[in-house]
Amino acid sequence: MKILILCATGTSSNIVVESVKKAVGDLNIKIAAKGIEEFEDNVESCDLILLGPQIKYKLETIQKVVEDKNIPVGIIDSMDYGLCRGEEILNKAIQLISLFKGE
Repeated sequence: MKILILCATGTSSNIVVESVKKAVGDLNIKIAAKGIEEFEDNVESCDLILLGPQIKYKLETIQKVVEDKNIPVGIIDSMDYGLCRGEEILNKAIQLISLFKGE
C-alpha cells in the first residue's frame, strides 16, 4: 500500500512522514509527502491520500479529481499531525482503507 500525505508545500508533511515510517515497521506500506501543487503528478501511484489539517479545505476538490480512480481521501487529525503521532496516523489510515474497501 502507498499513502500520499499532502500539505501546502510538502515541508511540514515530511516531518510527519518520518514519524509514520517509524510506526510502519515490517508492514508493506510506503509513505510519501508532497505539496498540494504536486498531487496530480503522484496520484496514480497511491492507494490513499491524506491531507494535512492546514489544507482540509481542499478535501472536496481532491475527492472530485480522484473519484474515478477509486482512491480514498482523508484528513489527518490536527493533534496527531502537530504532535507527529505516527502510529495514530498510520492506524487511522489503515482504518480508512478498510472502511473504503468495505472490510
